[in-house]
Amino acid sequence: MALNTINNRTVAAAGTPVPLSGTSILCNWLLIQALAGNAGKIYVGDSNVLNTGLGGITLEQPFLASNLPFQTMETSSLTALFDLNLIFIDADSSTDGVNIVYAQIVAASPPTGLSTKTVQDLLTDICLMVQEDGAFSSGFWTETEVIDYINIVERNFFQRTGSVKAQSDIIGTAGERLFNEPTDSMELDRITFDDIPLWRTNRWQLDAGNRDWKNLTGRPRQFHQDLLATKKFQLDREIVTVGTLGATYTKLPVVRTATTDTLNIPDAFCHYVLYGVLYKMLNKQGEGQDLARAGYCKMRYDAGIAIVKQMMLARGALAEGLFTAA
Repeated sequence: MALNTINNRTVAAAGTPVPLSGTSILCNWLLIQALAGNAGKIYVGDSNVLNTGLGGITLEQPFLASNLPFQTMETSSLTALFDLNLIFIDADSSTDGVNIVYAQIVAASPPTGLSTKTVQDLLTDICLMVQEDGAFSSGFWTETEVIDYINIVERNFFQRTGSVKAQSDIIGTAGERLFNEPTDSMELDRITFDDIPLWRTNRWQLDAGNRDWKNLTGRPRQFHQDLLATKKFQLDREIVTVGTLGATYTKLPVVRTATTDTLNIPDAFCHYVLYGVLYKMLNKQGEGQDLARAGYCKMRYDAGIAIVKQMMLARGALAEGLFTAA
């Protein structure tokens, strides 16, 4: 968090409000303090604030420098909520003013884009961890098998975290209520109809609400995926007027088959995939099985998933995802 100050922001002419800043400054936390030498009160509000006390709050005249009154407005959101150019002050006396302290949360950019690591890079790390040569000469596992594990773990990672989202429009034609999910969808999150969200429900609730719901027509209000074929969703009523269905979903990672393929997950999270693959390898029945080490690897993998979920929660990225993938 970066802390900044603006000192001696004064009102040139009492009765004519001035902004806290002449330019737009977005901040997450704000403190306004009346100057010790003010002759009268300070009024804080929007551009309509007046020194009559209307349209804002009042900062009383300070009598002791050690007991200055102040007013604070704050939020813990990562989204900047206050613009100093849109907050105004007025005063009882000309040249009276305030000191301003404001904070801006400086967050590192979330990891985006494809990993720079290849399947071969991950295979090399795996071989070091299980003391295998690059050809998996022990016979406990094969290279093809481990690459399959990599794809399975990446898919599981994306599904459990929901960290990669995508959006796609589907034309809702008149007379239809059953639709296909986008081809690259792994898990459907939300559906809108002409930008209005539809409520996710299930067949039991639809039956309980109206046993004749299958014959309803009009603007859809709900959707469900109960007892349907894979990657299908159904609306609670048949569309009468053509509209646009907007699908938000967890994106299916691209299957990697060659050792030169890059991974789907950014470098910062690749070691979690490593532990997920090691868990599957060490949990496999056979001479290479090591349940104690497999349990440790699973713990590290699950911890990685929990970390990504916390990052998404902190950044307000639950709906949009945290990073992008191919």
